[in-house]
Amino acid sequence: LEGRIPRETAAARLWGERGEAQARASLRQTIYHVQKVLTAAGAPELLVDRQSLGLAQDSYRSDLAAVLAAIADSPAKAARAYTGELFGDIGRVDPSFQDWLSLERQNTSDKLLSGFLSAGERLFESADWPALDPVSTLCLKLDTFNEKALAYRMEALARSGKRASALAQFERFRELLASDLGVEPEPNTLELRDRIAALPERATNDDATARENTPAAVFRERRSLSAPGGEARKHHPRSRSFRRPLGRNRDPTAKSPTRRNGTDSRGTTLGT
Repeated sequence: LEGRIPRETAAARLWGERGEAQARASLRQTIYHVQKVLTAAGAPELLVDRQSLGLAQDSYRSDLAAVLAAIADSPAKAARAYTGELFGDIGRVDPSFQDWLSLERQNTSDKLLSGFLSAGERLFESADWPALDPVSTLCLKLDTFNEKALAYRMEALARSGKRASALAQFERFRELLASDLGVEPEPNTLELRDRIAALPERATNDDATARENTPAAVFRERRSLSAPGGEARKHHPRSRSFRRPLGRNRDPTAKSPTRRNGTDSRGTTLGT
């Protein structure tokens, strides 16, 4: 994730509960054993000197890097390739490493969500409902309370002839908001639900006129109010905007508050 790092940083993260001397000794022993394993496997060794250590850039493959690289050209494929949060299956670790890992997980989640929401907007504009479906589903896994992601998910379902599923998705979202945060969906999300309910039983993929009256279109129109000369959008109590300096408008792609334990997607290791 960081390329080469100082040896003292590695020692502190992995053995922060031990004294500095013992942590450095543990690092030396670990490097020795890792090098032996890599050599026996015919793999490139660690890049190690007296000050730092790391991996040669062409000596490993990162599934996280592959997902991020694929978002622009193949967002649906990238969404399906996502296997879970960073090091999601790791066991007990040193508290120092856990602190670092928590920050990296949040940064990674933010980066993925931003990329996939942007991709979702492009897919909506092109009416690519089959591709929007996995992308919007992943966005909701990354941020359970993101109402723009919900709109894209409902849109993908409704435009694929699954209006009942789209409405059920909304009801689950509303129940989750009520139980976890004690609030209702935003007014425009309630309006989106009504627009979906008014759609024909099977909507066609090329119905561009009807698409202007559907969930993501409402979000697009609302977002335009933040442009110069437009009316500033109001803060919502569960938006992260309340943590930002006063006077800044809410970014519609911003993540919602941290999810409660047990609501996020957990999977196999992502990234190395």
